[in-house]
Amino acid sequence: MSAPGDALRFAMTCRAAYNIAMPRVFSEVEFDYSLTRWKLDGLHRIRSFCTFALSHASFCLPSIKKLTIGRNAFSSSSGSDVTWHEFTDLGSAGPLVEVVKGAVNLTSLRIEIAETLFSECTSMVDAVAGLPALQQVVFHQAGPHALAALSRMASRPADVKIWFQLLYDDWGDIIETFTPGEDRFLGNLAEALVDLEFDLGDYCIRQLEPRTVWSNVRRLTLGEGSFSLDVISRAFPNLRELHLNGIAHHVRDDGRAQTWPSLDFVSTHRPFLTTTLVRRLHLKYEIIPHPEILDDDPSLGDTLAMLQRVAPVVVACCPHTELLAGMARSVPSIRFLQLFARSLTVPMEQTIQEVDSWVATTIPGLTSAPLVGLTVLYQAFVRNSHHSCIDHAECANIARKIAGHIRSLQYVGLKISSWDHTVMWSEQTFTWYRVICRAEEGIPEVEQLGQPEGDCIHHKLATIPRVRSQ
Repeated sequence: MSAPGDALRFAMTCRAAYNIAMPRVFSEVEFDYSLTRWKLDGLHRIRSFCTFALSHASFCLPSIKKLTIGRNAFSSSSGSDVTWHEFTDLGSAGPLVEVVKGAVNLTSLRIEIAETLFSECTSMVDAVAGLPALQQVVFHQAGPHALAALSRMASRPADVKIWFQLLYDDWGDIIETFTPGEDRFLGNLAEALVDLEFDLGDYCIRQLEPRTVWSNVRRLTLGEGSFSLDVISRAFPNLRELHLNGIAHHVRDDGRAQTWPSLDFVSTHRPFLTTTLVRRLHLKYEIIPHPEILDDDPSLGDTLAMLQRVAPVVVACCPHTELLAGMARSVPSIRFLQLFARSLTVPMEQTIQEVDSWVATTIPGLTSAPLVGLTVLYQAFVRNSHHSCIDHAECANIARKIAGHIRSLQYVGLKISSWDHTVMWSEQTFTWYRVICRAEEGIPEVEQLGQPEGDCIHHKLATIPRVRSQ
């Protein structure tokens, strides 16, 4: 009974099974819309659940461990595809407040309409603030009322994600809603937080918590907005991971050195300058061939300057011929490189030829790089993508050619597939090849590894430590 759905089916078999399984059924509760025959019935579902749960409060409420309130939790509609009427009734939140108050074992809370719900149902602020066992809190469309709930929490969650950008038209509208000296930003969670995500730049820190230090935060994710690495490094001095996820984020250079002695992994949508060494770097953007056309786009020069300064051992990026040549020439610290390439729409039977051509024009730029491992994820916008199998011999031949260009290479990971936007780069698995024989000239021999061994090699390469001399 790993899932609530399995538990529900088991509970319907007999009374004894019902008593055993129902706590698992109620362990994860999600309110959002359900579209049936052109009707949104979120409002009906939330009313029905609250009625049942409150009538069996001693049994149901303590069983709730995870609660999600989606964007359409209080929405209903009527009509058809021609006449459509949708309405939202947050006045129905009263019974849900009582459910939240009784959910004393709730460990995970996600609210996707946080400011709207808290501002129109202020009793929900007290209910959420009084929960004693929260470990994870996620607020979308947040504002002052959402921050008030966080700042008064009896719980000390280690994982908080709070996002503002979907609620306001611009940053000025958000900033005007806060009152420095009265509104707080997670100051009460300074000792508890380990994983934190938020946007709005560093405004909340500079204006609302200028002296607070979150010394236990190990993973920080920043969304869109302007921020100073000096401000961030002072507030979060012990980071292991820093993720700069905002495509429109802007890093202000205060001309000061940042000290993150434990920083290990950075992912970013734009180049930035820091004096801290970073062992693992993920570049989540593509180099623009002609940056002078769009002044705000990432440039090759800024990216190479960042790479030289942080001296990474592991790098993930989109392949750009001049970038790869620049890394091979001026970033000798790199040992493991992950490349993510996409192609135009082609029939699958032509994809392997396209990959072969890509290898011939792209990989030679890495000839002088001291790489131990290299992965290539090559995704094609393929017609007839259900015929997506690539012959193992053809893949092995591609791996041999890659290893032939880079004499230091010991391992090659390949994945050639149709494009899938639902799978993140970090979630990809590869077919792995080990170089087993090299001649003075010519293409080396490789052997394909089994998946468990390949996954183990992948992990070892991703965690290669920095050599002291680097």
